This record gives sequence, structure tokens and C-alpha cells, in this order.
Amino acid sequence: MDLPQRIRALIQLQSNLGFQGEEIDAYLGPNTYKRAKNAGVDQVKELQRILGVPQTGVIDKATKAAGSSSNSDLRSVGFKNRGASLLVDAAADPLLAGILSKIGLAESGNDPNAVNIRGVPKKFENIDKSYKAKDMTIDEAFAATTGKGTGASGLYQNMPGFLRNRAIASGIDPATGKYDENAQRAIAEYLIKQANEGSFTPKRAYEDPKGFARDLGGIWAGVPIGYKLDNQGNIEYDSKGNPINIGAYDQPGVNAATQRYTYDDMLMEIDDYYQAARRAAMEQQRRLIGEKNYGILQNIPEKL
Repeated sequence: MDLPQRIRALIQLQSNLGFQGEEIDAYLGPNTYKRAKNAGVDQVKELQRILGVPQTGVIDKATKAAGSSSNSDLRSVGFKNRGASLLVDAAADPLLAGILSKIGLAESGNDPNAVNIRGVPKKFENIDKSYKAKDMTIDEAFAATTGKGTGASGLYQNMPGFLRNRAIASGIDPATGKYDENAQRAIAEYLIKQANEGSFTPKRAYEDPKGFARDLGGIWAGVPIGYKLDNQGNIEYDSKGNPINIGAYDQPGVNAATQRYTYDDMLMEIDDYYQAARRAAMEQQRRLIGEKNYGILQNIPEKL
């Protein structure tokens, strides 16, 4: 079976073996082998069927070697989903909604059907059987954009060379999962929360908002990371009096940062992300300790 099918089967197996929540991650280690052995021959054989080794009913060297190889396959695509699922229904973290909207505005004008074909902005329905992204699987979107310049597509302009592996790492089966807005957001969230774990936390947003913006710009070229300066170090403005943004990969006519909003707007959105996370943390604290005790607290931490 291919990797997405194997991930799904391993997730189901771990669930059947009693793993819960973040224990379910599709990776194989001593605990999975032990539980399969304790559950009986049928579960060991199911594990061996998934791994494509002889179904002896015994956790042998061949089984563990295949398990190690499977783990390497998962790591090669950056699969880190704990509490994993291959059913993506919606973006998981509402706190990221504002930042994702800014990224999408910079990259595509928040158009899930946007495609860059040899430097020319188009839409999916212009290039592939009048399909829109929501009607295409990940694999179909990959085929429609491969070999056509950058082929960057969707809200966040995924390039085809990265699309399938990012989908798998996000918990989406490229063969069956639709390339709709939910899937596109899930892939973007994966890049923010897992592939670059630690770079985009609320704490980082508070302590280093400029670094936060700079690292976002390292993933999405359209995100502004500062302003263009003249030889005296002053901000340059366009003909309409707007400050000119710069991006991480700015080149003449290529990979330019968006001018749809300013760098300061991006920094404000990053601060809003921190403030929303802080409010959520305070609300969680209130629920945990109760209204009465919460009311007597005098010093709420400024940092998460």
C-alpha cells in the first residue's frame, strides 16, 4: 500500500490497540509492538499486513525492520501529527485565522483557485477541465500544475514539488482528499505549527514579532518582512504615498512582497494573534480554578 494508505491503516491499528489522543501518531515503537503482541496473533498479523511482511503472527526481526523503514518514510515527509487523522474537516486553530488570512491575501488575494502558470496569474478552472480546486483531489491539482513554471496554487500558493508531501504530512490522502479551502488551510497550519515547530508560537509573537514576520516571509514570499529604504535609511513610498514593502526573496518582477497591505499591518496581525492566545489562556485558567478564585488573582502573566 502507498504511504497515505499505510498511515491511515496504522492510525486505525493504534486506535484498535487502545492508543488515545496524542498517542496515535502512526509511528511504530516498542509500545505498539507490545500492545499488538498482547492483543493476540490477529493484531500482529494485521500489523504485518500493513507493513507488507510475512504474516507470521510473531513480532520478528522482519517486522521491526519494516517498522523502522515505515517510520523513516513518515519522517521523510515531515509527518508529525499526533492524535492523527486523515479526515480534514476544518482548520484546527482559530487563533491562526487572522495570520492565515494575511498570508492568503499576500499570496493569492485569498483565492483558493489561484494558479501561477509560467509567471501568469490564472485560475484552476482556466487550465484543467473547468474544475475548481474544491472539485479536484490533491493528486489532480498536482498533475494540473506540474511542469508549468512555478505552478504555485491555492490560497497559500503551494508549489507542486512540495504539495503531495505537505498534504500527507498534514493528514490528507492526496489520492482522495480534495484540494479545497479546508485542505489548503490544513497544509498552511502544518507549515506554521509542525514543520516549523517553535517558530510561530504566541510567545514568539510577543517577544520577537519582527522575527516572526521574517520567518513567515521565508515560507511565503508574498509576506512583507520590512520596508524598502533609500540610501539615507528612510522608507520609500509609491506614487500613492504607500510605504513599499519588501519580501524575503524580492527580485525585480519576481517573488515580490505584497503591496495589498503594509508591513505594519502584518505586525499588528501578529500582535493580535498573541493577544487572542493570551485571552484564551486566561479563559482556560478561569475555567480551571473557578470564577471565585479567579476573581482574587492580581497578576496575570504577560507572557505565555
